[in-house]
Amino acid sequence: MDKANVLIVVCIDKGAKIDSWLEKHEQHYYSGVSCLQNMWLASWDLGLGACWVTLDEDKARKVLSIPVNQKIIGGLAIGYAKNRKIDQVPLKDLKEIVHYEKFSKS
Repeated sequence: MDKANVLIVVCIDKGAKIDSWLEKHEQHYYSGVSCLQNMWLASWDLGLGACWVTLDEDKARKVLSIPVNQKIIGGLAIGYAKNRKIDQVPLKDLKEIVHYEKFSKS
């Protein structure tokens, strides 16, 4: 993380006014997670290296002055990767990772 050119910290306003069902099921947190993941994918598409990092919440709040009404989702470290060997990663056969009708049912 200390070698990244940039670190984007994604936070969600815990007091956001949303539908009660959405709030009960914490759907606004999933929006933050989706935001972070989409930035991660876009970074890779632009030829950058990126990594989702978990932050020490207390330290991050102090260093970045993040108020307590914000939920820290995580950080996205982005930079220029020395070796992007994504094409060399062996892929699993779909039969190993796809389930039909019930989990673990091939």
